[in-house]
Amino acid sequence: MRVWWDRRLKWMRASTIAIVSILIILLFFAGFTIYGNKVGNFVINVGVNSDISLALSSHEDLSDQRPRLIYGALTELKDATYDWLPKNIPARGFGNISDNEQHTFMAFSFYLINNSSRSVDCDVVMSLVGTVGEPMGMLRIMMIEEEEDTFSGGNRIYAMEETSPERKAALDADLEHYRPYDVDGYFLIDEGDKSGKLFSFQLKDFDAGAHIRYTVVMWLEGCDLDTVNEHIGTRAKLQLDITGY
Repeated sequence: MRVWWDRRLKWMRASTIAIVSILIILLFFAGFTIYGNKVGNFVINVGVNSDISLALSSHEDLSDQRPRLIYGALTELKDATYDWLPKNIPARGFGNISDNEQHTFMAFSFYLINNSSRSVDCDVVMSLVGTVGEPMGMLRIMMIEEEEDTFSGGNRIYAMEETSPERKAALDADLEHYRPYDVDGYFLIDEGDKSGKLFSFQLKDFDAGAHIRYTVVMWLEGCDLDTVNEHIGTRAKLQLDITGY
């Protein structure tokens, strides 16, 4: 009886250890999954090396400088259009600054600071990291430099190219009812791609000790034929990389 009871105790201890180990592993993967879902959907990075020192800040006094900023984005967008965006987006702060719950957009302002001892040129590259659903056909991304208002000529607007003449004609006709706008560059990915480079531009002669403010605005174009109910609620993870040289 004693031997039987000892064996049973050893079996119970081994079973308990195995169950606890399995629970720890499951909790780890559950936490990893939650982290992956909750991590910011819009990431801004700057390259850092011994010769060039760039930094980012989301504060007007340039405090809390860091090489990476992470925001949540592209999860609560609803149909909007360029004409509905307020003219003074850069002056209104950081984060989601929509005026209308029915027609939401996202906007993020940040400062790029050159802490190098010399002026630098920078490559600014926006990339698609991943998607849930098919948001890219209806997505518009605008880069506002410094304190320019939304409707100034110096802003850059990017979108997926309309390859169908009929779809492009329908988009242009619908935009005539609002404020028409020109697309300055088309996404460099193909329809259906889940990742890849979207667009890029250069910042030239960025002086030592200088800083520049960018505002990134994103909306789902309500005049685009891709903006239908089953696509609203799709998600995209974007990354903006700024590399000095």
